[in-house]
Amino acid sequence: MPPPPTAGPPALLPRPRRLDLDGTARAPAGGTRRTRVDPSLPAQGYRLRIAADGEVHVDHADPPGAFYAEQTLGQLADER
Repeated sequence: MPPPPTAGPPALLPRPRRLDLDGTARAPAGGTRRTRVDPSLPAQGYRLRIAADGEVHVDHADPPGAFYAEQTLGQLADER
């Protein structure tokens, strides 16, 4: 007999391990965005840093990591 279905929608994007906000939290939309490749991150990994002035730093391991970072930023902007 198969297990019962789980409640809630499936998790399609990985959850960030940690989100560091410098100073007061601000929405990522509208701020300056700086992106760079960081080979020390695992495959599909990313790191987001959002400064108090709204500047967003996106470090990613590869194109999928950059995609997931952009999706996370979009989710954060939707929560305002």
